[in-house]
Amino acid sequence: MSCTGPRDVVANINYFAADGTTRQPGIFKKPIHGERTGSARSMTIHDVRPIVNQFKINANGFEFVKLPSKERYMDDEAIKHEYYPEVSAIVQSM
Repeated sequence: MSCTGPRDVVANINYFAADGTTRQPGIFKKPIHGERTGSARSMTIHDVRPIVNQFKINANGFEFVKLPSKERYMDDEAIKHEYYPEVSAIVQSM
């Protein structure tokens, strides 16, 4: 996905370098006057909705699935008893 589509966006993405350093929460710095810090990079976020069917679990290691439409505002217990089994059944059917 090297080209930029009409619904792609460019955003500053914060990250931690893989240097083995333990970091405290909340240490990201905002860029000042457009200057980048060591923990933020400008990256393109691609809209994959037009090509979701091109990704398959066996070829890509992940796959997009559409869950059945229904209300999903649940408390923790409802998530454990309703949502988890629903997602588990979808994964097992793949």
